[in-house]
Amino acid sequence: MDKIKSEQLDQLATLQDLEVEMRRLRQQLEIEPAALIALVAQSDEKQTQSDECRRRSEELKKEYRSQESDTLHNLDLIKKSQAKLRSVKTNKEYQSLLKEIDEIEKKNSLIEDTMIEYLDTIENLEQQIAEQEKDCTELDQQIDEKKAILEKEREELQIRLAELDNRAEGISDGIDSELVRIYNVIKTKKGSIGIAPVIAAVCQGCHLNIPPQMYNELHRRDSLKICPWCERIIYWKEG
Repeated sequence: MDKIKSEQLDQLATLQDLEVEMRRLRQQLEIEPAALIALVAQSDEKQTQSDECRRRSEELKKEYRSQESDTLHNLDLIKKSQAKLRSVKTNKEYQSLLKEIDEIEKKNSLIEDTMIEYLDTIENLEQQIAEQEKDCTELDQQIDEKKAILEKEREELQIRLAELDNRAEGISDGIDSELVRIYNVIKTKKGSIGIAPVIAAVCQGCHLNIPPQMYNELHRRDSLKICPWCERIIYWKEG
């Protein structure tokens, strides 16, 4: 198509502006905000730390119960050995039992020291769990608040996108179908930009100078011109 109305080029440029804005809005809708991603990551990390502390605490409690069972068993052995003391007949047997009782008591003393360490560690872990759970609750609240804000922003973006889409459809209907077809073909090849203004003899699509004769013809704005360098539709725009 050689001849074209000046208004058609202006409408086509407006259509492209709308399409560019709609593409930007769609990308914005698809991208998960970095702030929300960071909050979710923090919450997950805190929950992982809490789970690890809880796992370690449960292990120590199990160990504590096992050690407690050992001390009770040892105390029972001590009682039995003490009962035997009343019936021994020789000094050697008496001393042997005393030594046995002493060794068991020392063993119990070491076990009790370990149990005290376990209790201290468990108490520390329980405190960490409480703090981490509190942090998780606060982070989850922030995440919910952020999601609510983002959802509202998304609804506004979708409304805006629908408005632009309606405008673009109306403008497209008013442009010659063959011109729209050419524009769409070029747009597909050139990364979404199918039409570019020429300002001061420079194509704004590739930023190269237009040949003087073509530039003079562009001023008439009555025919379809293609940039010889980037092959986009071009039109004269006052700088």
